[in-house]
Amino acid sequence: MMSRFLNYLARNKVQIILVMGLSIISLFLCVLALTNSFVFKAQIKDLKKIFQTDTDKIGVLNFSYVKDENRFGDDINEIKNIIRKDYGFICGAYTESYIYFEELWNNKVYLECNEEEYKGTFYEEYLSLSDVIMVDPEMMDIVDCGILKEDLLPITIGDELYYPIYVGSDFKHIIEIDDVLTSDTFGTKYIVKGYIEDTIWFSYYDPIEFPASPMKHKFIAPFGNEERTDSMTQLSTVNQIFIKGNVLKESDIRQIEKLASQKDIKISISTIEEKIQQFKVDNMEIMRNQYSFAIVVMICSMISISSLFCAFILMRIKEYGIRLAFGESKERLICTMVGRHLVYISIAMLIVILFAKKYFDATVLGEFSQLYNKSLVGYAFPITILVSILYTLISLIPPIIMINRMELVQLVKEEEI
Repeated sequence: MMSRFLNYLARNKVQIILVMGLSIISLFLCVLALTNSFVFKAQIKDLKKIFQTDTDKIGVLNFSYVKDENRFGDDINEIKNIIRKDYGFICGAYTESYIYFEELWNNKVYLECNEEEYKGTFYEEYLSLSDVIMVDPEMMDIVDCGILKEDLLPITIGDELYYPIYVGSDFKHIIEIDDVLTSDTFGTKYIVKGYIEDTIWFSYYDPIEFPASPMKHKFIAPFGNEERTDSMTQLSTVNQIFIKGNVLKESDIRQIEKLASQKDIKISISTIEEKIQQFKVDNMEIMRNQYSFAIVVMICSMISISSLFCAFILMRIKEYGIRLAFGESKERLICTMVGRHLVYISIAMLIVILFAKKYFDATVLGEFSQLYNKSLVGYAFPITILVSILYTLISLIPPIIMINRMELVQLVKEEEI
């Protein structure tokens, strides 16, 4: 049986190579298009999930010019306070910083915990660093992360001022409630008030165009007095300052933009929904092109494979006539052909799965990796397997019809001629 199978492979190696090559290319393009599509949709879904309210009621300040960066801390703090008091909007900002806490500097268990997380990144040489989301407390009225604005207000214990800090669940076995952590930057003291469970936060690079990431290995704390007006700290919040209101009137937006221009800061304000729609426009064209290309290649592949099988049948018309003459049914011939093609497709699909996994592991980095892995396993691969079955059946329609129309008498006449 095995020798017969190997003999078949040897005699039909060109056909097999062509069929598998076309199938691998078509199915990989299908996986690529489906994966990118899912990642885009999941990214937008996660983003909307972070906000407490509809994204058309939340605006973001887009900065295009800052004349005096040394005064930016004071200027932006004043602008945010005016927006809150004069316009009645909720206004808050965030930034992501890597800072040292004196109490964790030489904590062996903490360093070991960071080792795996920071592996392959710039921070793998600085395991004592902690990834901290610094926020205005007002951000807690804009986002939904299980922490309230009141939870981030400073606490006075004796003569000392402490700021609340919430710790990612990865550190539960290392850091306890009411532990004190001291920042080495300004000497700000934080007191641990809770743990962050199953929460995601915006990307540091861009809150719209980059996927949100889990907070299980991060900290979240309010800006201290020094950070609130420190220009270097506040410059890192550029394009990460949000306002929220029941209605964002055009007149109010223009007034806020004018207020900023008086301090030689040029901003424009757009709603999160507008940013999302623009992001969709920018990416939908790319996705349409990917789907179109994948469909065209798949149709061409199906036509080519169908032609190959029809040619294969014509080249072996004598063999088919003999097999029919000896009592083999057309159904058996069709099942044999379909079975062989399913084997080809199964092998091609396995190659595509392995290659796609390695391809995305090598090309997709950082915050996108989790989304891509989730898309491949839970979305792209299952759909592509179904597509491959449909692809097989459509490809075999002409050769099946061809076999079904064979008549033994006609085949014998052709052989006699």
